[in-house]
Amino acid sequence: MSTELISSNELTYDGKTNELYKIYVLSILLSIFTLGIYHFWGKTRKRRYITSSFSLNKDRFEYTGYGSELLIGLVVGIILLIISFFPLFWASHEIHGYNDPEIQAQIKAARKGTSNKDKEVPAHHFEQTDHFGNKVAIDFSGISDFSFELNKYYFKIKYKDKFVDIRWKAMDVQLQTIASAVNSQGQLQFNPQKSYTLLFAVILIPLYIIFYFAYLPFVIVYGSLRYRVSRLRWRGIRGHVDGSSLLYGCIGFFQTVMKILTLGLWTPVSDVMMYKYKLKNFYFGNQKMSFTPSVKPLILMNLATIGASLYLVALMLICGYWLLPFIASFAPKEGWFLAMFIANVLKESYMITFIILIWVCYIPRYWYRAAFLRERYNNLHCGNLSFKCDAKGIDYFSLFIFNDLIFIFTLSFGLPFIWQRRMKFFCKHVKIIGNLKEITIEQATGKKSKFGGGFASIMNLEIGLI
Repeated sequence: MSTELISSNELTYDGKTNELYKIYVLSILLSIFTLGIYHFWGKTRKRRYITSSFSLNKDRFEYTGYGSELLIGLVVGIILLIISFFPLFWASHEIHGYNDPEIQAQIKAARKGTSNKDKEVPAHHFEQTDHFGNKVAIDFSGISDFSFELNKYYFKIKYKDKFVDIRWKAMDVQLQTIASAVNSQGQLQFNPQKSYTLLFAVILIPLYIIFYFAYLPFVIVYGSLRYRVSRLRWRGIRGHVDGSSLLYGCIGFFQTVMKILTLGLWTPVSDVMMYKYKLKNFYFGNQKMSFTPSVKPLILMNLATIGASLYLVALMLICGYWLLPFIASFAPKEGWFLAMFIANVLKESYMITFIILIWVCYIPRYWYRAAFLRERYNNLHCGNLSFKCDAKGIDYFSLFIFNDLIFIFTLSFGLPFIWQRRMKFFCKHVKIIGNLKEITIEQATGKKSKFGGGFASIMNLEIGLI
């Protein structure tokens, strides 16, 4: 028993809520006066205070980041993001051009052989101003089964479901010869380049949506992790993370697809693989972390919590099916105004009730999250040091239920209380096992991450305790 007490090192946290509130309020006020620029310095002050409030074996941790690094990181991230979005802007421009309402209205009028109210335009005859300001008149008399579009971006004919697209800057034929280019059999005599740009533009937009929401967040999170760990010190030794954020983004995208295709059944495998990639590249000083998890208990817990959530959904639907008619039976039979008032109250509160029901059905998942937290630390090693976590589902649920209530009822002004609860929860349930006096760790040799910490501000992403 005495050996266990000696080898168990308690991580302590002695931060004070009033000090965090000073940092929090000052950050808000100065961010307002500086149009948000001070936000990065306020975040750095918060990280330095919280990090220095942790101590292990009477040695405090230290955060050495700077607000200017976060600001520069954000600027660099935004510039790279804007550059990467140039093809998206082009695609939007192309699709907008093909849906020009004036051109579509003219085509519709021509097909009907009628004219608009302002000016009569005979069927098969079009007059338009080209890109150079010249009036262009084209007559397709005697030719059927066609549509014609013309604006400053393109000149296009659709003849028997075949598109011909002639760009103004790459026009191989004169507009005046278009009518004569169709022979008596109604076939085009020239072969201009067909337009595939619209198809490419339509495909490009969903690809960017996937990139922005299913790939880029993982890249940003990994870059932020590398920055944060490289600024963390204990006994003068700093952390270091290798690996590629771009590769982590690919892994994250694949795992997201798998979770969607399997309706969440792949979640334990995904969580373990994502966490394993981070830890196999994680160093404290020159000592590499090792992570040997077991997926089986997580799979069982995942199935159990998904089943419990589905049970709650079914129970809610059954209760709603029988409860709503029961409530309606108490509605007044007479009195139109009172009946409408009750109906409007129920209608307005429907969305709030729906959100609450979703949250209730999610409650069993806190037990899975607690199981994954235990798996993360109970299978983590750093040299001769190991970790132990005893957090249970009810502990995890209590932490987040009260944090959510504090955030809602204080309109987010209770964030310092939430930070305090998270730090104390971590120290209460996570222990470090091993003899710290015999540990021999040298300084990390890897390079520091320069500006990765600011990327997370693009999407307001958080990666850990602070």
